[in-house]
Amino acid sequence: MYDKKYSYSHLVNTSLGLEHYTRFKGEAIKLARPKKPKRLIKILLKLSELAGNNWVRVHVSRQRIS
Repeated sequence: MYDKKYSYSHLVNTSLGLEHYTRFKGEAIKLARPKKPKRLIKILLKLSELAGNNWVRVHVSRQRIS
């Protein structure tokens, strides 16, 4: 699953589900958790914003950083 680019939340939820199921069956296992991905922040400026406005529009992308 880790090689197929599933989302962080999917990996964690699936791992927790497997841990709970194996504990219920009597053979508890512990799986490693992946590091939580950092949010990628891009700053987009328009020409008018460069010319005189002081505010900056921030675009937050939910892409996974490898």
